[in-house]
Amino acid sequence: AIRVQDSDGKWSSSVTRFFLKPAAPSEATIVRCMYWFDGDIQHAVTAPLEGNNGVISVDVIELAAGEHTLSWIVGDDKGAWSEVTTEMVYIPYHDGDVNHDNEINITDVTALISSVLNDDPSVINVESADFNGDGNVNISDIVALINYILNN
Repeated sequence: AIRVQDSDGKWSSSVTRFFLKPAAPSEATIVRCMYWFDGDIQHAVTAPLEGNNGVISVDVIELAAGEHTLSWIVGDDKGAWSEVTTEMVYIPYHDGDVNHDNEINITDVTALISSVLNDDPSVINVESADFNGDGNVNISDIVALINYILNN
């Protein structure tokens, strides 16, 4: 805060301004990345960044389809870590995984039949239930899903 005084000894009101002092240049090198999903830092994965141009593969195989958050920090060779960055990521639904259990099996057929017979799309994921990709969820999807299960 700063204020000024005139020749009669009267002070002005205070004015506050914020500024950033740039950090001194660092000789540190970014060498690792730590990432986690949906705020679950206890299951964070640490991956080295040396020799790979800062590109890592993020394993999402255990994530259910739908929206998730991906958070990460990077660390340097001096032991310092960056601030956390968090982004939304979307794991697509698998065609045929009507009940979202990450498997395509008879329970998906049962859910799809129930939805079609009761005209109730709220019990399924319409995105993955349109198994034949024609834009409609109907008996054709049930047949296509059964054929897929029997042939795989």
